[in-house]
Amino acid sequence: MNESEIATAADIAAKRFETDKRIEAIKNTQNLTPTTSKVYYVSSSTGSDSNSGTDPNAPLKTLSKAVSKAGKNSTICLKRGDTWRGTGGDTIIEAKEGYTITAYGEGPKPVIISSRENGGGSANASKWTQMAENPNIWRYEGSNNWNDVGNIIFNDGESYATKVIQLYVKQESWSTYQITDFTNAPAQKYNFDHWSDLRNDLDFFHDKNFSGGSGATGYLYMYSTSNPALRFESIEFAEDITPIHITVDNVTVDNICFKYVGGHAIGASAYSLFKTSINNLTVENCEFYWIGGSVHNRIPQSIIGQNTGDSPKYDTRYGNAVEIWGGCNGYYVRNNYIYQVFDAGITIQVTFDSSKNYTVNQKNIEFTDNVIEYCVYSIEYFLTKIPSGNESTMENFKISNNYMWNAGRGFCETRGVWDRGFAAHIKSQKTAPCNRAMGFEITDNVMVGIGSSFLSIRSTFGENSLPLFEGNALYGYYDMDGTAKDGFQIGVVSGNTDGNEDDVAYDNGIEAYLVGQMGSQYGEGNKYYFIF
Repeated sequence: MNESEIATAADIAAKRFETDKRIEAIKNTQNLTPTTSKVYYVSSSTGSDSNSGTDPNAPLKTLSKAVSKAGKNSTICLKRGDTWRGTGGDTIIEAKEGYTITAYGEGPKPVIISSRENGGGSANASKWTQMAENPNIWRYEGSNNWNDVGNIIFNDGESYATKVIQLYVKQESWSTYQITDFTNAPAQKYNFDHWSDLRNDLDFFHDKNFSGGSGATGYLYMYSTSNPALRFESIEFAEDITPIHITVDNVTVDNICFKYVGGHAIGASAYSLFKTSINNLTVENCEFYWIGGSVHNRIPQSIIGQNTGDSPKYDTRYGNAVEIWGGCNGYYVRNNYIYQVFDAGITIQVTFDSSKNYTVNQKNIEFTDNVIEYCVYSIEYFLTKIPSGNESTMENFKISNNYMWNAGRGFCETRGVWDRGFAAHIKSQKTAPCNRAMGFEITDNVMVGIGSSFLSIRSTFGENSLPLFEGNALYGYYDMDGTAKDGFQIGVVSGNTDGNEDDVAYDNGIEAYLVGQMGSQYGEGNKYYFIF
C-alpha cells in the first residue's frame, strides 16, 4: 500500500479528539441569514398560530401552520431551544419550491422529534399495562393508533430496544412465521397471534397488520422485568414519520436537529414520468440522532403458510438520515453530525424498473465535512439495473473530509442476522448494470472501526467508473498474527463488468486500488493503519 502503519491507542484517542472538536463546531454553527422575501418564524414555546409569524417577536406555534402560510421561495425559521413532536402524520414539513428551513435565536438547535411523547418516568407508569398472560410483557396504552415504531430509545441514548419483526423461513415442521432472536443463534419460533412470546429484556413488537391480514391489536408490546416507566426517565418512540419530505427543487435545510425518527429524517424523491431529478438540495449544519428502523416493505400475505423456498421472507425495515431517491443536479450534504442510523447516514439511490426507462442522472454531489457514527452505511450510493442503451450516469460526485466511525455498530445491529453482513463506511449497491460514473472522487476521509468492511465500491462499467481514492486514512483492528478481528475486512473494490462477483474479505483489486497501482487516476496518499 502507499503506507501501512501500526496505530496505537494514543493515535485513536487523537482522532477521537479531532472528531469531537468537529462535532462541537457543528453544534455551534451560526444562524443562516434569510435571503428570501418571505420569512416566517415559529416557536413551540412562545408562539401562537393566530400570529402573523412574520415577526420573530410574534411567531407561529406549529410547523403545519407555518407550511400553510409559507408559499414558494420562503424561509421558515425555528426558534433555537424549542422542540416539535410528531403528531402521527406522514410528514411534518412537505417542502415547497425554494424553501429554506433554518434556525433563529440563541441556544441549541431547534429539535424535530417523531416520537409523540415521552413514555418514561413515574408520572407515566399508568400508561404501561402489565399483561396477565406474561408479567414481563407490557403494553403501551394509546399506541394502537400510531404509525409503526422503528426503535425505542431509553434515557436519551443510554440504551435502546430490539424490534421483533416477522420472518418466514422454510421449515417442514413450522407452518407459519418464525423470527430470529437477532443473534447468531438459530432462529426462534414466535406465534404472532400471541405477542406474549416476546422473550428477551427490552425486545418489543408493534402489532401492526403489515402483511394485509387482520386481527392485529395495533398496540406496542415490550418485554421488561418491571414497569418500563419506573426503569427509565425517558422513553422515546421512533415512529414512522419523515419530518421533511421533498419532491421539489431549491430546498435548504440548515441548523435543525432531528431525533427519534422511524423513517428518513430528510427524504427527497424524484423518479417518475414527470420528474426524474431533485435539483439543488442542501443539508448543512444539522444534527441527526436515532434515525430509522420502521417497516417499509411488507411480507406478501400470500406467502403465509406456504413453502416459498430457502430464502427468508421478512418485513424490510428502513431509515436514512438524508436521502435522495432518483436523480439530482446539485445535492450538498455538508458539516452535519449523524449518529445512530438504522440504514445509511447519507445516500443517493436509484434502482430502475422496467416501466421507467428514463434517463436519471446523479450530478454535482458533495458529501463533505460531516461526522457520521454508528450507521450500517456511513455513505451509500447506487444507480442500478440501468436498462440496455440507457445513458444514465453519476457525474461530479465528491465524498471528502468526512470523519466516519463504527459502520455496522450500534442500533443498526438490531437488523436481522440475515441482513447484517453488508455494513461499510462507503457502500454501493451492485445489482447490474450499475454505477456508471465520471468525475467521482473519494478523498481525505478518516474511517475508524467497522462491523463488516470499510469499502464496498462497485461498477459494472469497468475501472474507469471507479472513483479516485486519494488521501484517505483507514483504521482497522487486527490481531498480532495479522488476521482481522471480529470479521473486520478492508472490503471489496470491483469494476467487474459481469456483475456476478460476490463480496469478499479482500478482493484482488483492492490493495492495488488503495496504492494507486491500477493507474494514476486512482490516486495516492492513502494509509491503512493496523490497530492491535
